[in-house]
Amino acid sequence: MKGNRTVWRMAAGMAAVLLSGCGGRQTQEVLVTPRQEISETPALAGSQSIREQVQVPEMAELSEGLGMVGNSGDMEGKTVSIHMDGDIIVPDAEGFLLFQASPRYFTQEDYDRVSCVLLPDASFLFKEGGRQQEEYTEELEKKIEEIEEQRKRMESSIAALEEQIKELPSGSGQEEQALRVNQAALRAKSEELALVSEEIAAQRAKLSMVQITPTVFQGALLDAYAQGKNWKYYVNLNNEWVPQDNSFSGFRILRGEKADRKYLPLPKDSMPEEISPSEAERKAGELVRDMGFEDMELFGTEPVKADDTGKIICCTHFVRTLRGIPVTYTYDTGETVESDGDASWAYERLDLYFDEKGLCDFIWNSPYELEKQSDEYVFLLPFSEIRDIFSKMMTERCWERIRMQQGMEAFVEVREIRLGYMRIKGEEEGAGRMIPVWDFFGAVHMGCPGGDFEKDTAGAYESLMTINAMDGTLIDRKLGY
Repeated sequence: MKGNRTVWRMAAGMAAVLLSGCGGRQTQEVLVTPRQEISETPALAGSQSIREQVQVPEMAELSEGLGMVGNSGDMEGKTVSIHMDGDIIVPDAEGFLLFQASPRYFTQEDYDRVSCVLLPDASFLFKEGGRQQEEYTEELEKKIEEIEEQRKRMESSIAALEEQIKELPSGSGQEEQALRVNQAALRAKSEELALVSEEIAAQRAKLSMVQITPTVFQGALLDAYAQGKNWKYYVNLNNEWVPQDNSFSGFRILRGEKADRKYLPLPKDSMPEEISPSEAERKAGELVRDMGFEDMELFGTEPVKADDTGKIICCTHFVRTLRGIPVTYTYDTGETVESDGDASWAYERLDLYFDEKGLCDFIWNSPYELEKQSDEYVFLLPFSEIRDIFSKMMTERCWERIRMQQGMEAFVEVREIRLGYMRIKGEEEGAGRMIPVWDFFGAVHMGCPGGDFEKDTAGAYESLMTINAMDGTLIDRKLGY
């Protein structure tokens, strides 16, 4: 499932910077000078591979470069250490193209291709008037039985009236006419009940079908259960991720009862023994292919804990690829609400969760419509410049955290550096671009000199910093720009 990529191993290195000077200075994060304001001209994009453009260093070069961290004269007796020991992942491709991105809402075809794989034999059931599906189905069936009983009694009454008519003496015209009128009324009522029974039966039959029609769901929301052969599934379609009336941008199929379940990422060594990550990856890959996600690939696998049950399960993350280059996955969802009340635009997400019994949760949110912006590859800054920007700005961020805590130290552990695509917001609502960015994955630990640092609880996809690979500016993944 994984696309081609080049992996460079970072050397184990520690850069400890002892910064001294006057304390108490109020500092704001320094903005990085955009690349277009720098005089040097980068190598022509397209004439070299991505690896050659960014000039990923050898181990010795990387270790040497780590000595240039931060500024001097800022902190008295306080230390910021940056340790890099992991992979530098660079796409094995000729270059990055820019793409325009816009929200794409779920269609009937999307629902059908997912449900036919994940819910092949399930009877899909709506919630009606606040009632659960089982209750509603039983109620419909009971109504049909009651109607049939009424019709049987009517047919018996009609037959009894016919016997009375036969027994009437000659010359009983008025009495016979009255009996015939009663018969006709009973037949009309029986036929009317037959039509009602047919309508209820049709309504019951629709419970096994789903059509993505907002008028059916009332308010662009499907909240229902599907009964499979062995399991019951909670199924939800919503538009909370990219708010727009009568459109769906969130799709979830959860095994079991309805739950607003969220997951907490855990360290890699937390995976339960009864769950095989490689087997989960294999099953997830097969399901993703069967559902027709041709442009999605496996990004990574990790253990997570369900917040409602505390159970630890395996999560497989899938991401979109653009001409073989994957979008970088991080824990930031992009749904942060800004100070003016406007919600950000959530990132596309395709996650499949597995426990010891198999697939237990499926989440697909905020798919994109993409359009190539040009056929020209963009310029990419050398990795050395990106590394220096990270070192400088990470030191500045850590200084903000420890400047009021006498004697505290910050230890920055970088486990992986990755170059890939990210969707940023455009100036207009619902518009964005896919651009190349560098992400530095790892954790920041705080502690006292000579003492224990705080326990590391960061998951594998915690991005410490995201840097625009074209101009070196920082990007806030929570806001999407």
